Amino acid sequence: MTPDDVKSAARWAAVRADLDVTPGRGGCGEPVAALLWQLQEAGADAAVRALAGRAAAEASLGDARDLASLLGAQSAAGQGDAARALASRAAAHANPDDPGAVAALLWQLQEAGAHEAVRAFAGRAAASAALEDPWEVGNLLRALREAGASDAVRTLLARDPGAQARLDGPWAVAGLIEELRKVGDDEAARALAARAAIHVGSNGAARAMFARDSSDPAGHDNPRSAAWFVQQMRTHEADYAARELAGRFAAQARLEDPKGVANLLQALREAGASDGVRTLLARDPCTRVRLDDPQGVAALLRELRKTGDEDAAQALLNRDPVAPWQS
Repeated sequence: MTPDDVKSAARWAAVRADLDVTPGRGGCGEPVAALLWQLQEAGADAAVRALAGRAAAEASLGDARDLASLLGAQSAAGQGDAARALASRAAAHANPDDPGAVAALLWQLQEAGAHEAVRAFAGRAAASAALEDPWEVGNLLRALREAGASDAVRTLLARDPGAQARLDGPWAVAGLIEELRKVGDDEAARALAARAAIHVGSNGAARAMFARDSSDPAGHDNPRSAAWFVQQMRTHEADYAARELAGRFAAQARLEDPKGVANLLQALREAGASDGVRTLLARDPCTRVRLDDPQGVAALLRELRKTGDEDAAQALLNRDPVAPWQS
């Protein structure tokens, strides 16, 4: 196929691509985004402009995440005018109920420089977004904060997202606590931490929280995640929750990552969770951690000495942690 044939085919695709919603598969954003990228790769600039313009005027507008994909592709293709035209339509008509999708679209609206669209959509979303998922609501708060949408932040906070958030994922709950703090609502952060503490104190709740946390992409037994959650609970005056969860984290966390184990030991020590420290050390992490992360190994040695376990520190040194990364 000659270059002219490629460009002719590209023009045909740009004019005839289906921009309607595909039943059961959402909007056209992702497939059109993929086609824009392929047209760019083929050097079919006229076809890119044509398709980007069509998408700005004709794309279906319901799915905010789908629209975020399309806006991102238009911006990446250098089609700023088309992106801003689509942004204006999206701000008025995109579904504002899914907080994670809303956050994705807000970030792309910012990237497109569509500041009026950001303000308009931020206000709609703050008033309508579902508040049950703490991870997604945290993402929405972050997107509003980064967009400078202070009125929308106030609208969202007035709906008391901390009181409505589910508590079955410690990583997600800690993330929402952190975002509440970053937008200046320390009272809401403390209230959510207190709710988490009460939930942890209920029979079996801590185990359920730890076992079902699907929001942590690294896994519920990630020691870095566990350490961060304990630290968040302590920051927001939920020391009971921190200590209650500490023992469970110490018993279940994976031990291969030396930096993660060091972080968890530090969090347990600073929380005054001496039983948790003993539980973790009894699992003999020094014989189980990887040695290919010299900074992580050094951090773990420091923490072992801070806990007073010189024998464990010596056991780690006896494994010759320098050997795996010596030339």
